[in-house]
Amino acid sequence: MLLVTFFIFAMCDAIWVGEEYWTTVSNDGSLLGGRTIKDFLTFRIAHVTKPTRREYIAFWVMYDELGHYETFGHAYLVQNGVCARFVDRYYKAKTICGGFRILSKSNRNGNLAFKFVQAGQANIHDTIGYRSRQVAKIVSWTRNEAWYGSASMREAFAEGIDQENAYVKISYVDDPFFYQQNVYVLVSCDPNDPEAGKSEDYVFYRTPKEEHQLIYNQQSQYNQQYQQLLHHRQQQIKRKLQNLENEEERLRYEQQQYEQKYPTANEQQPFSMDDEPDERLFERLHLFCSCMSASFPAVIFGKANDWRNCGTKRLQPILKLSMSMTSCLLE
Repeated sequence: MLLVTFFIFAMCDAIWVGEEYWTTVSNDGSLLGGRTIKDFLTFRIAHVTKPTRREYIAFWVMYDELGHYETFGHAYLVQNGVCARFVDRYYKAKTICGGFRILSKSNRNGNLAFKFVQAGQANIHDTIGYRSRQVAKIVSWTRNEAWYGSASMREAFAEGIDQENAYVKISYVDDPFFYQQNVYVLVSCDPNDPEAGKSEDYVFYRTPKEEHQLIYNQQSQYNQQYQQLLHHRQQQIKRKLQNLENEEERLRYEQQQYEQKYPTANEQQPFSMDDEPDERLFERLHLFCSCMSASFPAVIFGKANDWRNCGTKRLQPILKLSMSMTSCLLE
């Protein structure tokens, strides 16, 4: 069984875990002791209803003319490393990008784990903290945002800097229900507990230069993929247009072939004899011949008016023509 080393201060109500569970962020933003971001512990936390896994528990100790001051705060990743926001001695927001610690997995094979429980259900002797302060998670009224800060279970309040960089204090005296329901404190737990904090092995810490190069490479890759997608889309559109042009040309050709094979009525030659078909013409000529054979003697002997008794009015032009021809022959 692995031994877990941690210190319990007699003057404190909380458990203070040893150095093996903290990653030190130096003043220049670098991580000391061979640590990387993949060592940071993450818990369930949300920002504008969207879960975020790259925000962490931070611890800050400062010294000034008034002495030392310590508090827990909210760390998060930025382009050039990691920063954190805390409540300073004067209850103002303090954002720094170095000179603090971040709660991490043990670098000595320690098996101590942590999780958050509601302040109203927590045992003060199981909480994680330093001196009279415990690690706290404050959830907003709408429960769509949360942030890390400090709590004092003996004084029954919690404070921190919210996602809008504003100071927030929740007190049991002012609102006992909200304090018990929306303030959580960090406690030790079994490593197999599903609520225990986990480290993200897929996240790695990089120097500002490496981070800039990574962003540049990612942007270049994105631009390349976008250009490939754009080119592919352009080719698709080009092929569709070409297919439409080919289809239009094919339809035009088929229409020309059809018009040549089946000319329209106005393009055909006009029928003679009042545009009547050949069958009708032959029928009338046959009738004409019959009439002529019957009336030819009358024509010869001057009885020209007898032709009107034969055929219809439509034969009149033909009969007149025949009379003219007969007159010419007689002359």
